[in-house]
Amino acid sequence: MRWIYRGVLALAALAVTLVVLAFFLPAERVAGLAAQQFRAATGRSLTIGGAVHARFFPQLGVRAEAVAVGNADWAGGDPLLRAESLDIGLDLLSLLKGDLRIAEVELGAPDIVLERAADGRVNWDFGTGQPGDGTGGTTARPSSLDSVAVQGGRLRLVDHASGDTSELTDIAATLTAPDFRSAAVLDLSAAAHGQPFTLSGRIAEVAPFLAGQVVPVDLTLTSGATRVALSGRFGTGPLAAEGRVDAELGDLSALFRLAGRARPALPAELAGDVRFAGDVTLTAENSLHLRSGVLKLGANTLGLAADLTPGPERPKLTAKATTTALTLPAMAGGGGAGGGGGKDGWSRDPIDVSGLFALDADLALSADRIGLGTLVAGPAQLTLSLDNGRAVTTFRDVAAYSGTLSGNYVVNGRGGLSTGGALSLKGVALKPLLTDATGFQRLIGTGDMTIDFLASGNSQAALVESLKGSGQLALTNGQIEGLDLVGMLSRLDTSYVGEGAKTIFDSIAASFRIDRGRVTNDDLAFTSPLLTASGAGTVDLPAQSLDYRVVPRALAKADGSGGVTVPLRIHGPWSDLAYALDLEAAANARLDKERKKAEEKLKARAAEELGIAPKDGEDLEDAARRRLEEEAAKALGKLLGGN
Repeated sequence: MRWIYRGVLALAALAVTLVVLAFFLPAERVAGLAAQQFRAATGRSLTIGGAVHARFFPQLGVRAEAVAVGNADWAGGDPLLRAESLDIGLDLLSLLKGDLRIAEVELGAPDIVLERAADGRVNWDFGTGQPGDGTGGTTARPSSLDSVAVQGGRLRLVDHASGDTSELTDIAATLTAPDFRSAAVLDLSAAAHGQPFTLSGRIAEVAPFLAGQVVPVDLTLTSGATRVALSGRFGTGPLAAEGRVDAELGDLSALFRLAGRARPALPAELAGDVRFAGDVTLTAENSLHLRSGVLKLGANTLGLAADLTPGPERPKLTAKATTTALTLPAMAGGGGAGGGGGKDGWSRDPIDVSGLFALDADLALSADRIGLGTLVAGPAQLTLSLDNGRAVTTFRDVAAYSGTLSGNYVVNGRGGLSTGGALSLKGVALKPLLTDATGFQRLIGTGDMTIDFLASGNSQAALVESLKGSGQLALTNGQIEGLDLVGMLSRLDTSYVGEGAKTIFDSIAASFRIDRGRVTNDDLAFTSPLLTASGAGTVDLPAQSLDYRVVPRALAKADGSGGVTVPLRIHGPWSDLAYALDLEAAANARLDKERKKAEEKLKARAAEELGIAPKDGEDLEDAARRRLEEEAAKALGKLLGGN
């Protein structure tokens, strides 16, 4: 803003000269003298390509048409400022008293180009010239600025280091400063990237502010339903600010358009009312710091402390957040229990992860409760590291479903979406966990589980269909609801299912593998007071179905022998499982058992009649062969003359 201050002072110094000379000299001569004095004051050229008119009414003043202020010698070919007209009005009575009071300065349709060179130089640095240094000028300086107005203006910001260009259009602004030593009032409207906005407020000290210094301000930015207010200190040379910020972001689309960015698609859990308040500091090095912050995002309210610093490729955010309850969307999308997609299966709607590349981050969160889709955890202490589109969330003994969760969860947006992790659950309550995660509600108990997994794809369905990994499961002291295995086996009746049916167990242990969304197990070990069982089968996650074979032994003796053994097949969709007893397999198993008993009896009788006594490790056939070999050896010995 120093260039504004320097320019205003220079124009004020010119004003009296122009008013007087415009009555006596041709316009060309007046323009030449004005340019000479302006260059002496600022080091820049001033060109008046049109007429110069003096006036007495409604106040003493001068109007110059087709005005241009020269650019720095290293900058582009366009002038720093080009305007269709420049009007300067003076207070005659104040001037007669020796006090230069500017009643008005108005720029008509100005086009301003501000440029920053790759080496850091700026074209609005006017050098060492001082107002009043030129011949024929006046050393008078304005003591007030009743009104500076801009109508139909355009401002372009060109950064040759980054190659970025920003533009404000449709600028209409008024700055009123009855006393340069006290406060001024600013009202500005403009558009950025096609999005209109207004900026209004009070500037405590006009002259220092126009010179770029940090001064007390109260400013309010409004765009659509978005309102951002700063009460503190603000300066422009270089850009710096500190103070309390209060923001009501009712229209995030407007806010992102102002910044020249597309608004990210926020899930329902984070949409709705967005509010922010906090103590903010913007440094001359373009770093942003927040303390005592409060963010309301949808149903979430967080306390924040954060630091945002520039980076070579993207900004870096370091922050700590605390909240009583945090509700987040499930990464795999919504729909149905546990995000399972309901009747229509898993969703194939694209998942947008472009927001992962907006910045890098190191975040720490403390929450009494966290909801991730249908999953719930807390109290929780966790960290998130975001680097070039790859987010790693680390859980450290997070309370979840009456147990604890630890491990890490990765969401990677590089080259398309992929997700994975290594998680460990200890002592969790199974029914609420499985209900929230998969919609399966029939297993009650306490369990430990470890799982490593990896999936890739840009939709919920693609992630599930590509899922691979492995894990182990150990459950204790629970029951399976809707299924009475003991009743089924003791009565060979599959109707022992549904409301009121249950199977109590002491333990369930199993390992599993995951390949393309199919979870396979072949080592299930099940124990209960009246039942032991082994099992193997597959859970098909993409199809949301199950096909599993359980081989139970019910009503067994204390030593594990006896009892009823009938294989049970459980299959079908999760929502409507079917149960079938394999009676043929049970009958075949019984026949095999009876056949083996008969064979053993025949062998024992043959051994008794033949006088064969098998030694350790020998069966009847081996013992008979050995006996024949021994008898043959004896016979051969006698034949050769032995005893």
